[in-house]
Amino acid sequence: MNNRKRKNTSPCPIPQKFSRDYFIENLLFGAQQQQQGSGSKTTSDYVELLDNEIDHITKFNVIKSRSKFIIKNVPEDPEELLSSIFQHCIDESLNVSRSKGIEPEKIGCTITSEMLESDIWVPIREINSNSVDAILNLFLKVSQSKKQSGSSLWGKPFSITTTVLDKTRRMEARRLIGGANRKLAPVQHQIKEQSLIKINNSDNFCLFYALLATLFFNIKKFNSRDFYEYLKGRYGWAGKFENETKQLMHNIRAPRNLDSYNAREWIPPVIDLWNNDYKGLFSFKAFVFGAVGSYEPVFKYGAADFDTPLILYFNEDHFDGVKEAGALFDKRYCLSCERAYDRPSRHLSSCKARCIKCSRMGPKFPCEPAAKYLKFCNYCSKYFNNKECYEHHLRSNFCSISKRCLKCGIIWDVSKNTRNERRGHVCNEIYCKTCQSFHDPKRGCYIRPLEPKEQAPYRIVAFDLETTQHVPEQNDNKKRKHMPNFIGAKISCPKCIENYSFDCKICGEERSVTFSQQPFVKTVVDRQIITPEPLEEFVKWLIQISTEYNTIAFSHFGGRFDMVIVFRALFHRGFTPSMINNGNKLYEMKVQIGKKSNLIFRDSFNLMPMSLASLVPAFGLDVEDKPYFPILPIGLTTMEKKYFHHHQTTLRRE
Repeated sequence: MNNRKRKNTSPCPIPQKFSRDYFIENLLFGAQQQQQGSGSKTTSDYVELLDNEIDHITKFNVIKSRSKFIIKNVPEDPEELLSSIFQHCIDESLNVSRSKGIEPEKIGCTITSEMLESDIWVPIREINSNSVDAILNLFLKVSQSKKQSGSSLWGKPFSITTTVLDKTRRMEARRLIGGANRKLAPVQHQIKEQSLIKINNSDNFCLFYALLATLFFNIKKFNSRDFYEYLKGRYGWAGKFENETKQLMHNIRAPRNLDSYNAREWIPPVIDLWNNDYKGLFSFKAFVFGAVGSYEPVFKYGAADFDTPLILYFNEDHFDGVKEAGALFDKRYCLSCERAYDRPSRHLSSCKARCIKCSRMGPKFPCEPAAKYLKFCNYCSKYFNNKECYEHHLRSNFCSISKRCLKCGIIWDVSKNTRNERRGHVCNEIYCKTCQSFHDPKRGCYIRPLEPKEQAPYRIVAFDLETTQHVPEQNDNKKRKHMPNFIGAKISCPKCIENYSFDCKICGEERSVTFSQQPFVKTVVDRQIITPEPLEEFVKWLIQISTEYNTIAFSHFGGRFDMVIVFRALFHRGFTPSMINNGNKLYEMKVQIGKKSNLIFRDSFNLMPMSLASLVPAFGLDVEDKPYFPILPIGLTTMEKKYFHHHQTTLRRE
């Protein structure tokens, strides 16, 4: 028994240094009196198993066992009881995991009960001989840290959930198994079909076909024409590809009667065989890329100092060969760093497969020193011990991109050391990603002040819709539709607002534009657009002016009214705006116009939460108060008549 048992064997008990609320017996039974006495009793006399549930999560190779217990009686040694419960749950999880083909490596535990203030969680840890004692220790520590004062597990059911994990083989849950050919499904990466060595097989040997075809393509066993005929089995090549593939399977003792073949199991013996057969000529390493996910290979195996990569593409349970890594994703790819790049000169200088003197990349780089060759470049101050390396750095103009410091010998990048008014390399200074500047590592970092970014030019359109309600709803004559019959728009931009300018390319010559069903004369605007459908013309006009610059269109309380009506017109034109909304209220509505510009609708009520009539006194504006608009009387029969407001609510014809 470990040293945490609370048995008092001394005649003069020593006071405990912490509260008895944290004893194992108190955590189990609280204030209940412990039973004393003799007699041979088992764990089942004290604890009853109420429920048991086991889940096998095949995707991650995880076994979860949930057991619910209730304490019926109090033993003399409560810690031994808790240990027995833990041991039972652990043994059950381990036995189930082994029966499922999972080799348990780590285990975790969670204790839940309505009598506890919060769950007690024991993190996942390595499985060893003292796992139960370790869990007991952590159980007590967690209980103390949570300060479960007065808490217990007595009288109510409590649950223990154990989680068993096979860490080594959890990635093998996604097995790389090949079979017959299937159609290519849509993928995340932009896969170039021309880069694939297509395998069209009727059996289940596509993995070995792809390996053999990729091998012959990389070692140049055939010319391009013969290689094509060899794969297709045409003319004198009939049956040779299939026979040599079956011979390869025979050499590695792969049975032919399997329904599928796992790449993790069968690629290693193939690569080991070829590295032995071609020793001194080639050094192979296999890479398997999946259709969906990151640019990292899903499996790789081979020599660390390989010079010939064999790349396979796995999609829809089928393997195809790949001609070269740079062609698979339609961009250059580094097998050493396992990432895509645009130019070798911009690739990581720490890459093990890149020559920092000439910038060439690949399994055969950096350049090997040549005997009795040493050349100094007066332009970049580098020493070269390989003639081809020296000549390539001149041809590619890498000499002006990368230079060597004569004082410290560091090879530095010209573009990185001359940006942001920096004048070149300074000894002992490196680029710090934390503070995004060059400095001596001994100096330490500092937080750079934020620099405001120059905002792209944009125009502001303030608009308002006036509507009629004389058209009834289609299925309910008591309800009326809001039909826009007048729309007013004012145009400006931040620079014009700041400088009081009226000569602006962004705003244009027309600063005030209206869209109405009838003309008017008493209000001066830059342009009147008379149309039976003011809303359609307004949306068309907004789209036309937003082709070069972004347009932000504000409407007051438009999230509940104006923007909702405009959305319908945009949708009928084939646009699907992206929206920020809360229920039926729109905060922002964005439509992409062309490749670079956007048409954005926003509610000015979110910036100035008051009615339009309240804006005049609130900001002390020297303008006319918001006039009354007779929305209900306006219709087709009253369109050419003139009304004015008399007293309060009476409308009288003039």
